[in-house]
Amino acid sequence: MARLELERGTDVLLLETGDALLLELGLYVIDSYVEANRDNHISIKALHPSAGGLVSALGQSFTGDGRKIGYVQFHIKKTVGSPVGELTARLYAISGTFGTSNVPAGAVLASSSPMAIEDIGAGDFELVTFTFDGGFTVANGSQRCIICEVSSVTLFDTFNYIQIGVDATSPTHGGNSIYYWNGGWVDEDNWDAIFYFYALIPQAVGEGSMAIAGTLGLLTKLSVGSGSITIAGTLNRLIKISVGAGSIAISGALSSALRFLKAVGDGSVAISGALNIKTLLSVGAGSIAIAGTLGRVIKLAVGDGSIAIAGSLGLKIKIAVGDGAVAIAGTLIAIRDFIALTLRALRGGRGVGLTLQNRTLSLNVGNRSLSMTLPWRK
Repeated sequence: MARLELERGTDVLLLETGDALLLELGLYVIDSYVEANRDNHISIKALHPSAGGLVSALGQSFTGDGRKIGYVQFHIKKTVGSPVGELTARLYAISGTFGTSNVPAGAVLASSSPMAIEDIGAGDFELVTFTFDGGFTVANGSQRCIICEVSSVTLFDTFNYIQIGVDATSPTHGGNSIYYWNGGWVDEDNWDAIFYFYALIPQAVGEGSMAIAGTLGLLTKLSVGSGSITIAGTLNRLIKISVGAGSIAISGALSSALRFLKAVGDGSVAISGALNIKTLLSVGAGSIAIAGTLGRVIKLAVGDGSIAIAGSLGLKIKIAVGDGAVAIAGTLIAIRDFIALTLRALRGGRGVGLTLQNRTLSLNVGNRSLSMTLPWRK
């Protein structure tokens, strides 16, 4: 059964099913002016850009915070008529003095997906969401404006139109309202539009892929379905990564505080950096390939897949396979772990084969095997 919840103490929305994280969305408000401030409205009655005496767009200037834009909401209602058409939210640079005389300047910087006007309720005002593709960043501290425009119409006139909520009595937002009327933009510092502007940070994909070049910090969760995750930067601590039938490739360093690096399903994991403390890797029928050094408290597990390790293994290493194979070319620093594995197999009454040839010690338990190269005695 799937579960959708807001993580306690954060603005992180999680969609999970069983033990699998399907989606994680971090919701961050870039700027807003809440609907409790609405005491009036502006009627939008024409296709944008309007040439006559009718308004065709309304918006607000605001301040960015350095995050990629995700979506914007305006407080909108339909009139008693039945307008048909589309609304689009568009981001612009601004001219004029912030909070007093801002109007859009230059070409459109980013556009949302269109919103069907007929899908808006005809009752009270509601927050209508316009979604962006997340590809544009508003620099921290920079001023821009977000505008709701009538982008296409089938039936839209003075009897069939929409209204957008504003505060026309005691506006307190730092920016100013803007509307398009009679062929041009008009600044209005006596109004503030009701809006929410969010940065929407996706950390999970279904069939797609994710590529990360920078550093992953604290409490990062990444998940894909049958896609892939590629990480070139450094992973720090409390990182959770999972795939379904996809793959994970990590070339950057895994810091000394890394924990809980997980891969599940039938995919594969390839790590060229060093694994340090408290790292857990598991796959179903996939494979794990590690070229770097394994530190301490490392747990590796596959179902019917395989594990191949070229680097050295440190302290407290646990390795398990189902019907697959384990191949270790590096030095096993904690020899007692290898011996303990042998003893556990013997206590279980299972057939065990132990051979030593050319410094390679091999352990065979049923159709599973573990091999290691012994260090020279100094």
